[in-house]
Amino acid sequence: MPNGSMEKWLHLNVDEQPQQRSLNLTQRLNIAIDVASALDYLHHHSQTPIVHRDLKPSNVLLDDDMVAHVGDFGLTRFLSEAAEGFSQNQTTTSGIKGSTGYIPQEYGMGGKASTYGDVYSYGILLLEMVTGKRPTDDMFKDNQSLHHFAKSTFSEQVMEIIDPRLQLEDAEAIQDGENHYNLRIRMHDCLVSLVSVGLSCSAESPKGRMKMKDVVIEMDISFNIFISSLPPQLGNLESLQQLNISYNNFNNSLPLELGKLASLRLLRSWRRTKSLSNWFSLPKRASPSATLLASFMTC
Repeated sequence: MPNGSMEKWLHLNVDEQPQQRSLNLTQRLNIAIDVASALDYLHHHSQTPIVHRDLKPSNVLLDDDMVAHVGDFGLTRFLSEAAEGFSQNQTTTSGIKGSTGYIPQEYGMGGKASTYGDVYSYGILLLEMVTGKRPTDDMFKDNQSLHHFAKSTFSEQVMEIIDPRLQLEDAEAIQDGENHYNLRIRMHDCLVSLVSVGLSCSAESPKGRMKMKDVVIEMDISFNIFISSLPPQLGNLESLQQLNISYNNFNNSLPLELGKLASLRLLRSWRRTKSLSNWFSLPKRASPSATLLASFMTC
């Protein structure tokens, strides 16, 4: 992939400066949603549920448009419908599979691969994207972990644990003249939402974790919080989708922000299709928005 893996964007070499290679919050949101969409497809929309089993930054590849693609399917397992969830009685003797720091506790106790194991890995990946810290960093010793680190400052002090390079984004916005107070509010609310999803996904108990189809919804809401800046009275993204903006006659009476949301949903549909299409043969049922945007981009 032209832009390599997410690993090299999150963790710079010692001789590199943050300005040389850095992901802003918008890019991190997009990448996180791309990865969530890929796992959602694997778990809930393929003919047989598929578990990746080795999700980590070095296995998230970025193309020339910075669209994320999940790679390295060497440890992938197909699940029967009955085995899609997690059972305390399921065991395996095949040994622990995956990468240190991203493996759920139940795998270490002999539990079989499940979709909830991928959800755990995604939660750790998301917390790493927000904090800029690896789950294997030296600071995480003596029963400490990235999950506990993020949980200890949630949610009032979330700005204290974020990647310092995201703080630079804040400073640059001030220089560009953007209202600092409004940006801080949007950034804080979005980061609280992301950390909340990361903590829920990386819960110790598999049954306490979200399903990837729900993660995608929550991540879209986080995206909406930061990018769309919609007034709170308009409700969350799920409610807005029910308005079916593209096919009603309310355009002249709806707030301008809804027009922005429609454009952003169009872009997200395109990213989702692009992220998945290189790895899987998708059913021919692309949304009208994705088709429209694809046509526009080839003009």
